[in-house]
Amino acid sequence: MNHPTSRPDAAFASACPSVLTLRWTAALALLACASAGSAWAQSAAAEVSARALPEIVVSGSRQEQASDDLPVSIDVIGANEISNRQSTDLRDAVRDLPNVSVQISPARFAVGGTTASALRDGNTGLNIRGLGGNRVLMLVDGIRIPRSYAFRTTTFDREYLSLELLKRVEIVRGPASALYGSDGMAGMANFITYEPQDFLKNADGSAKPLGGRVSAGWSGDDNGHTLAGTVAGRASDSLDWLLTASTRGAHALEAQGTNHEPNVNRTAANPQQDHDSALLGKIVLRPTAGQKHTFTLEHVEKSSDVDLLSSRAPLPLRGTPSQIAGAIVDEYASRDMERDRFTWDARFDLNAPWADHVKTVIAAQRAKSRQVGTSVRNTLPLRVRDNRYGERTWQAGLQADKLLKSGDWAHRLTYGYDYVRSSIDNLYTGLAPLPPEVFPLKRFPDTRETTHALYLQDESVLGDWSLTPGLRLDHFALDVTSQAGFYPPASEPGKSLSGSALSPKFGLLYRATPAWTLYGQYAAGFRAPDAGQVNGYYENMAEAVVLIPNADLKPERSHGLELGARAL
Repeated sequence: MNHPTSRPDAAFASACPSVLTLRWTAALALLACASAGSAWAQSAAAEVSARALPEIVVSGSRQEQASDDLPVSIDVIGANEISNRQSTDLRDAVRDLPNVSVQISPARFAVGGTTASALRDGNTGLNIRGLGGNRVLMLVDGIRIPRSYAFRTTTFDREYLSLELLKRVEIVRGPASALYGSDGMAGMANFITYEPQDFLKNADGSAKPLGGRVSAGWSGDDNGHTLAGTVAGRASDSLDWLLTASTRGAHALEAQGTNHEPNVNRTAANPQQDHDSALLGKIVLRPTAGQKHTFTLEHVEKSSDVDLLSSRAPLPLRGTPSQIAGAIVDEYASRDMERDRFTWDARFDLNAPWADHVKTVIAAQRAKSRQVGTSVRNTLPLRVRDNRYGERTWQAGLQADKLLKSGDWAHRLTYGYDYVRSSIDNLYTGLAPLPPEVFPLKRFPDTRETTHALYLQDESVLGDWSLTPGLRLDHFALDVTSQAGFYPPASEPGKSLSGSALSPKFGLLYRATPAWTLYGQYAAGFRAPDAGQVNGYYENMAEAVVLIPNADLKPERSHGLELGARAL
């Protein structure tokens, strides 16, 4: 990202280098101009001036810094790499990274049964070094993506993303809670969107008033077709703007199955129609040389309709009278996801005794997901399962940094405060519920999750050595805001929960030669309990299954120790 920075002192330079319908996407794409090359951030490190420019990242230390100078394992996937790979989803984008994966499978779930995967091994999130789901923190421009929730045949996943909006993806392996808080047990991924500056430079580095790009793609594995367009402009010396839109349509993922029977014997993929659309708008205002304000509006929507031929009973119907009566003769399902985000990101050059730079972020985000399944049974009544999940989140942050020197030592202090408040709701309704359930109901009560956090990191440099201790204190609270629809039918009301977590880290880096760097890091991670874990409730006497709430849960914790060598 192109944030204004001031060149650090030479003593520190070795380690610290400086809701909408989108069907008109094609029209926007035709107006877009040819794209300019990506802007490069330049390292201030004197000892690397003769080498190729290093990759500049923000996720490893919450500062713009060369990835080579961080004592962590971090990978960066750029826009060109995503485009060249013809990546259409998160799994495609990370498939070549070691110890990072996203599992995916064709839709083979049943609306009301428990015998199928229900897409539980679908795009519920990243898996880093064996830990996945909500144990990996996922951000878009530093703003948290909603968690995933799974219940029986319903899974609300985390891929509220459009790769066409992304300039790069930064993935940090290992616990990241010392800087980013809850959910960073296994690591984190920061999805960074385009800025106007990325399209307003000519190949020689000179500025231009208008720029953009057009892209189109096709994928044979699901017959997917993508169209995207970006247009960016400079309204004045202090005001830039950008607008990006994309659309994608696809069918079922091709499978190796050769049996196309319209029943449970089917091994071929079920008929499926997918549609994704996205919109990104940005205004970047620089009222003075030392200020930068970025206003971002992002909208992503995804839908999928599946004809579940693989759920149908083979003809002629066989079995007991009750089995014949309940035999599935038709079944279909749909899924819809939306996420809207507004962010104000402000950067200030202060050069004050307490801070050289200050960053403030305020964001509002709304996400919702709905899955509807319909089963047509032979003689029994129609069965419908309508599941909804929603999050409304406010996030605010204040971060400052200060460069200090003491003799041969140089220190960059990074400290700040984070606040996140999320209102979470769910609804489960439909037709023909299983006794003793009565629709509508909720699997957990309406809940407000709140986190306050203070953090401090000191990156200290002495010659070829860098030491980076850090500490973060989080206080979290999970408050039940309404029992309506949950208790009853739950046997007891939902309960609130609160707690704290202290997450330390210590990193060490040694520049052994101009070409080799040795590094190591110890870091702690944690994950606060979520609403579904604390108060999730389900009772089905026919299946002899009862899930009861657990209001005594403690945070999950992890400890990571990593040693490595890096060739520069």
